[in-house]
Amino acid sequence: MKFYQKLFQLMLVCTLGFFTSCSDDEEVFYYSYKDIEYSIEEGDGKYIYETQWEKYFTIVNNSGAEMKDMKISAGGLYNDYQEYYVFNSESETFNPTVGYVHVPIPSALSDEGTILFQEKEGEYTTEKMITTDAGMRDFVVPPMKKLVLERKLEIETLRLTYKATFQRHPKGQDIVVTGKFIYAKPISAQVKETLEDIE
Repeated sequence: MKFYQKLFQLMLVCTLGFFTSCSDDEEVFYYSYKDIEYSIEEGDGKYIYETQWEKYFTIVNNSGAEMKDMKISAGGLYNDYQEYYVFNSESETFNPTVGYVHVPIPSALSDEGTILFQEKEGEYTTEKMITTDAGMRDFVVPPMKKLVLERKLEIETLRLTYKATFQRHPKGQDIVVTGKFIYAKPISAQVKETLEDIE
C-alpha cells in the first residue's frame, strides 16, 4: 500500500513540474485585428481577362426505343472559377492561431482609382473561396444525341498592396504584415452548345 502511495506522490510531483516548466514557453495567445491599409503600387490595379473555350458539361440522351426528347436543367457554369480572395504575405506567414481574424475586404476599384469595400468584413486568410451561384439553364437533347456545352468566362481581378497590424493577446508586441491582396470573380460567361450523334 505504501508503495502505491509513494508512486502516486511521485507521479503528481512530476506532472506538476511538467506543466510548470511548460507554462512560460507554451503560452496560449491569440491575435485581433487592429488596422489595415490598402494602396495601389507598381503592378497593382484592376485587370480583366478571358479564359479559353473549354468543355464543362456533357448531356447524353440514349432513350433508345422511347425516342423522346430529354429536358434537363444544368448549372455549375463557373466550376473552379468561383469568386475568391487571398492575402499573400511578403514576410513570415501570419497565423491567427485561435479563431478567425476579420478585416475590411476590398471588392472593386472605381474609375477614379478609389478602393471600394464589401459591406461585411472578411476573413484574413491565404485563400478564401466564395460560392458563386451560377444559376440553372434549361436544355433539350433529342434522342440518340449528345449535347456538349462549352464555356468562356470573363474574369475580373483586383490586385492591391496591403499593410496590416494585428494585436497579440493577452500580452506581446503587435505584428505587422505586408503583402499583396488579390480578389477575383467571374463577371460574364458565354456558352456554346453542340449536338453530336451518339457513337
